Amino acid sequence: MRRTCSNDSSLSTASPPLDDKNLLFMLTQKFANIDLHPDAVPNETMGMVFEKLIRTFAEASNETAGEHCAPREAIQLMVHCLFAGDDKTLAKPGAVRSLYDPVAGTGGILSVGLEQRVARLVAHLRVARPVSGLDRSVEMYCAGLGFAILGTFRDHNGFDGTMVGELGAAVHFEFTVCRAHPVELSPTPEDLVVFYLPESFKWAERCSLVVAASFKEVQPFKPYWSRSGRTFEDPDGYRVVLQNAAWSTQGG
Repeated sequence: MRRTCSNDSSLSTASPPLDDKNLLFMLTQKFANIDLHPDAVPNETMGMVFEKLIRTFAEASNETAGEHCAPREAIQLMVHCLFAGDDKTLAKPGAVRSLYDPVAGTGGILSVGLEQRVARLVAHLRVARPVSGLDRSVEMYCAGLGFAILGTFRDHNGFDGTMVGELGAAVHFEFTVCRAHPVELSPTPEDLVVFYLPESFKWAERCSLVVAASFKEVQPFKPYWSRSGRTFEDPDGYRVVLQNAAWSTQGG
């Protein structure tokens, strides 16, 4: 513990006083009592924590971005490209493909590969929404929620539309506008899309990105959503809740 603290000037300064008052041991005990068993903290989550620590210390040392580990978004894109065009083949009984991760640092390529294959084999959900400004909605949801453009169409029976979502996920949004007869928008305060983000640092980061993308934070109609989350509204009145918790059937 002493050697670890000595690598950071602020920690090395604080360490002796804490040790003299027997507080350093108590602090160490707090960390030792955290349950990090795979049953409590999934391997994927532990890998993401590890990546976060690497990235944080790399940035503090002015290291080049991505020098120590590939960003998770880049890994998702790489895996998506690897599987592109193979959906029908992989859906056949007995189909097998090997996915080789040449580095296997945090197992990101392997875990994301498994996620994307499972997502492709289950039913897919599309959330279709008419919007008043197609380009604006696409830009806001991609910038704020980290979505990618999955597909577009123009003048399809008088409709323009764009599909956005996370690559490989089992759900995506479709935003549309009708050229001839614009649909009157009528969302209510309880028409919500809720994203569960149990890791606090990821939740806080996503909240910041949503605000930067021009979503407006609002008070939820249902008080439950303010206990562990924040509610945001886009210019059309559609609401998104970012919940700092894991999904559970015991939710309110």
